[in-house]
Amino acid sequence: DKFTIIQVYRLGDEKWKDIRTPEALSLSCVKNSGLINVGGTMYWLTNDMATNWKHVVMCFDLGEEAFARIELPTSVLENSVYGGPRRYWIREIDGKICIATAQTWHKVIYGKLQIWTLDNKVEQSWSQKYNIHTAGYIAGPNLSYGDKLLMQRNDSRLFSHDLHGNEGNIEPMILNMTRLSGFSPVLDFSP
Repeated sequence: DKFTIIQVYRLGDEKWKDIRTPEALSLSCVKNSGLINVGGTMYWLTNDMATNWKHVVMCFDLGEEAFARIELPTSVLENSVYGGPRRYWIREIDGKICIATAQTWHKVIYGKLQIWTLDNKVEQSWSQKYNIHTAGYIAGPNLSYGDKLLMQRNDSRLFSHDLHGNEGNIEPMILNMTRLSGFSPVLDFSP
C-alpha cells in the first residue's frame, strides 16, 4: 500500500510523465482520508509516526510538479471515553484546506468531530474552526459546500448540517440537522 512514483499527464504532451515522490507514501491514507485539489495543488494525508497526529499533509503542485509537506497542528488531541482509533479526513471548505478528525469505533464517529483550517501554508499554521458534537453515529464527514456539511448517518440517511454563524466557535456545538427528504443513498466508507 505504498507508492514512490506518481504519473502526470499534461494535455498536449500526449504522454505520461513519471515523477518520483520524496519518500514512500501511503496509498491507504489516500483511500481512507481523501484527496483534494485547491488552487492547482493536490493535498492528501500520509502516515508520519514521528509527528503529534501521526499524519502529515502531502502536497503536489501540478504546475511546478513539486512535492511539499505540511505539518498538522501541534495541539494534543483528546480521546473520547469510547477508546477507538482516531480517524482523519482532508477536505476543502470555502477554498481552504481542512483536516477533520474524530474518535471512531467500528468506523463510526463518537464524541466530537474537530475541523481544523490551514491558515498559512508557508508558516504551516492551523486554527480549529469547529468542534462539533455529532448527533448519533455518523460514518464520517462527507461533503462540504459553503456553510453546509453533508454527512451520512449509519442508517444511510443523508443530513445537511448548517455551519453558518459558528465559525471560530470551538466550543462543542450541536449541528442544526436537516434530513434531505427522499434521499437515502448507500455509501461505503470501509477501507
